[in-house]
Amino acid sequence: MAGQPASYWIRVAGRWYPWDHVRLVLREALELHLPEEERSPEARDLARFLHADRPTLVQYALARPKLEEIWRRIHEA
Repeated sequence: MAGQPASYWIRVAGRWYPWDHVRLVLREALELHLPEEERSPEARDLARFLHADRPTLVQYALARPKLEEIWRRIHEA
């Protein structure tokens, strides 16, 4: 991440995006506004994939739809 006073940017696939936008997209994909037990299976699969020390191919396959959604939403900025 590159820092500037009161704004941060993150590089994704060679392009820079405002961290606030990326953070919002991630929070929505992980459904962090809901209690853990009310989150969708897709959001829970994504969380398991992102928190794994060594993600498996199965974890990736389960998380891929949300990862693609995140990718699209970040690049809409």
